[in-house]
Amino acid sequence: MRIKYFRDTDTALLEFSDKQVAETREVSEDVLVDLDEHGNLVSMTVEHASERAMLPDVAVEEIGAQQRHAPEEGSVTAPSEQGPRQASQVMPDVMRGK
Repeated sequence: MRIKYFRDTDTALLEFSDKQVAETREVSEDVLVDLDEHGNLVSMTVEHASERAMLPDVAVEEIGAQQRHAPEEGSVTAPSEQGPRQASQVMPDVMRGK
């Protein structure tokens, strides 16, 4: 999963897969979901993300399962025994608009 935050428009794009988008549905005035040809979630767009989704602050917490493989460099992960980490602790400055 990738999260892109566009500070200039206060928009968050959450990408769940690289599949082709077949349909976009409006969930609410500020939330759109993109689906593939089988109705599976591809991505979600959240407008006014700082108000609706508490972005750009992101915490990721892995619960229960042990980590199966090493995370990609620059990815945001947190094994359950360490508890959640704020994305600001691990995101490069360029991702935070600095």
